[in-house]
Amino acid sequence: MTQYSITATAGANGTVTPAGAVTVNAGASQTYTITPGTGYAIEDVKVDSVSVGAVASYTFSNVSKNYTISATFKTSSGGTSYILSASAGANGTISPSGTTTVTAGSSKTFTMTPNSGYTVADVKVDGQSQGALTTYTFTNITSDHIIAVSFKTSSSGTQYMLVGSVSGTGGTITPSGTVMVNAGDSKTFTLTPSDGYTVADLIVDGKSVGVQTSYTFSNVSTDHFIQAKFKSSTGQFTISASTGINGTIDPKGNITVESGGSKTFTIKPDTGYIVDDVKIDGQSKGAMTTYTFTNVTADHSIYATFKVGTTQTFTIRSTAGENGKIFPSGDTTVTAGESKTFSMTPDSGYEVADFLVDGTSLGPKTEYTLSSISAAHTVHITFKAVSSGAKYSIKATSGANGGISPSGDVSVSAGDSKRFIMYMATGYQVDDVYVDDKSVGPVTSYTFSNVNADHEIHVTFKQISLQYTITASAGDNGSIYPSGEVTVMAGASKTFKMYLAQGYEVGDVFVDDISVGPVTSYTFESVGSNHKIHVTFISPNCICSEVPGDTDGDGKVTLKDIVRSLGILVSE
Repeated sequence: MTQYSITATAGANGTVTPAGAVTVNAGASQTYTITPGTGYAIEDVKVDSVSVGAVASYTFSNVSKNYTISATFKTSSGGTSYILSASAGANGTISPSGTTTVTAGSSKTFTMTPNSGYTVADVKVDGQSQGALTTYTFTNITSDHIIAVSFKTSSSGTQYMLVGSVSGTGGTITPSGTVMVNAGDSKTFTLTPSDGYTVADLIVDGKSVGVQTSYTFSNVSTDHFIQAKFKSSTGQFTISASTGINGTIDPKGNITVESGGSKTFTIKPDTGYIVDDVKIDGQSKGAMTTYTFTNVTADHSIYATFKVGTTQTFTIRSTAGENGKIFPSGDTTVTAGESKTFSMTPDSGYEVADFLVDGTSLGPKTEYTLSSISAAHTVHITFKAVSSGAKYSIKATSGANGGISPSGDVSVSAGDSKRFIMYMATGYQVDDVYVDDKSVGPVTSYTFSNVNADHEIHVTFKQISLQYTITASAGDNGSIYPSGEVTVMAGASKTFKMYLAQGYEVGDVFVDDISVGPVTSYTFESVGSNHKIHVTFISPNCICSEVPGDTDGDGKVTLKDIVRSLGILVSE
């Protein structure tokens, strides 16, 4: 019997049921239901890209070809926006302040900042005390709210910070995040393992206190950090192994490994291809053909990608005259399209006279990069004695919230050295230091040695943050846990797991808009900034291609693709 496919998709804030690709017998009918999310309405429904209006259901009758149906949604009129009113008492601020309009179902975070010498006394939400919080988030907003913060002098009641976190997955600690506690008070933290897990260890201020399900800080007189660790109680863990196109991994799929056991995976590229990269738990490990997990005590993932194996290389020959050197020196082999940087260092009392590439003078450079190399090259550097009494200028500048010493145009005699020191405003740290427009990292001091040219140094600063936010979201036909805006302590780790609807698998996972492959879990290690993670899902029977119009996944558009896209059956 002839069959056809109807593919249903939905935009954000609603669903089309049934979703995905549905097979229908020729001559049969199929009905679809369009359902907007809370606070939203149907904007339009299109069948084969032609609008049929804002209908709540649509029936394909006497089906005789392939179809598509898609729905988009909009905020519904009336009651879809709410007002959050924020105010602060004396001696501090709340941000944002005043009235803020938000969309129904959205979230909004408020930050409370006391003035110097003060601390948060209380935060009230809709008149109810929430304690001495420094941040508060309204989630899934469905009504107006009022948030108010009051402050008190630190001397009237010193407070200390207790920070609770979880290393890895397998359970929760309550309370989690930063909790402010009055001096002399006590605070209890409770550890709750997830199903199939048990407490592995409890770390307090960097030291293990063993396996405990609760811990109490008594008579608090300083800041504390508490971190829970969990382990599988079943004694088994899962390693998810997958690859991109043009190669295989063995074994493949979800592999069960006993606690403490090991497992080796072999990565094999197809003919004409080589391994491009192997990612372990979303982190790049480079190009390798085998990888072994040892002493397994948690779930893991391994994902391999491949690239064309034929590469062209070129030779760069670098030489230096007397009284200095060049690095690298001699013959250097580089791959086509790559770049190579050369650094020139004169001996004491000398400076660069000239730098030549393929015999052409580029002037007295101390560093030079050959970019997008597509041919062999020669580079040569010459040096000359520094003129007696020669002086050079180092221009030192800084961004806001800190400074550099000395600053401005600093004169340095030829061959001498000069040290610069960075100092920060309270609550800030060095973000980056740039020397001659190149980053040298967040250093707090930098020394120019054997100065034989003018230079520049610039330092920027950033606010010290104890917490960061990871925004997790998922497409249709599956979910990610945890989801939404997840708060993570600086330096901690956080694992996200993907859950599939029946008949679907992970299509791809994007971390900060960069694909890490179809992994079923992903861990952010040593979190030091905000991140986002998004997962998409596909039917395993889907023929997917990055080429628009390619319906059979061969990477190109042919006459058969065009005919198939028009819904005409073609004999293969």
